[in-house]
Amino acid sequence: MSLAERKKIEQTGKRKADSISILKDDTDDTCLDHVFGSVAKVEILWYMARYLLTTQRATMTPIVFETVLFLKFNNGLWDEKIEQKAYAIVIWEQKEKRLADKLKLAESQEENIECTIEASLLENEEM
Repeated sequence: MSLAERKKIEQTGKRKADSISILKDDTDDTCLDHVFGSVAKVEILWYMARYLLTTQRATMTPIVFETVLFLKFNNGLWDEKIEQKAYAIVIWEQKEKRLADKLKLAESQEENIECTIEASLLENEEM
């Protein structure tokens, strides 16, 4: 960038759409001049979302909707193997959660039985 172009940018505060700001006095950390956005990607995303969220799928939670949309939009990042691993992890986590719940229930029932036994022993001693 020539000195004249820099001076013009400094005075007007404007730059060309395809140019990157390299001025030294940029102290703002939120400068996104290096990001080249595209409306086409956003339009594709909205198009996919419109056909994903139909009346039959209207009860989908936001996290499931976001996940399915992410996987559809980025289908090059995953394959059947990764899908099977993720499914196996989810099944394993559900099994572990059910086991932990059963353990908690058994412990609470055991405590209840112990309290009942102690109460009945105290009643027998009082008689």
